[in-house]
Amino acid sequence: MSKLDILTLVQNSDKFLIRNNITSSRFCPQDLKMVIEFVENSTPSTITPLVHKTLSFHSECMKHRIDDGRKYWKFLDNSNCVAIIGFHNRIWDPSSLCWGGWFCAAKTLPSRGKLGVLGYLLRTCLETQNIQRILIEVYGDEIDSNVYQIYKKLGFQEIGTIRDFYGANKKMITMSVDLVALRSIGISL
Repeated sequence: MSKLDILTLVQNSDKFLIRNNITSSRFCPQDLKMVIEFVENSTPSTITPLVHKTLSFHSECMKHRIDDGRKYWKFLDNSNCVAIIGFHNRIWDPSSLCWGGWFCAAKTLPSRGKLGVLGYLLRTCLETQNIQRILIEVYGDEIDSNVYQIYKKLGFQEIGTIRDFYGANKKMITMSVDLVALRSIGISL
């Protein structure tokens, strides 16, 4: 994907979503059950308990108005959850850095729909001027993950791999994209 393609994706992410009948809204504690059910059907069983724990913690923080640094969005096709995505700022990291939160997409979601969801996250991060770099952890590689190649096409670079992270042959790959570089070539809003 060229830099122009990334610019087009970021600027038109809403159109990709609308064309696929997908709406987005911020995750709230009332969404927990629906999102967990979606995750259970869309992620490897080794990941599901971790997503459940993270989103439950986030929900409790939201209920008590505690900022845990996380922001999540759910994406619905009619009333069915088809994706979740978000990012978080860890309190010990520089404020210029954010980590991609859970990105789970239904395997049935068309590639353009997945691109729209990822474009939405990139646009949101680009609009937050103090975020200069996004790091993500991908559980799996080009063979095991249904989003690895999409991240690569969006300019994310592989910067590290932990082998056997979730058991034999279950990798975790860390990837990064430089938002300053994207902004410098006109990819901003």
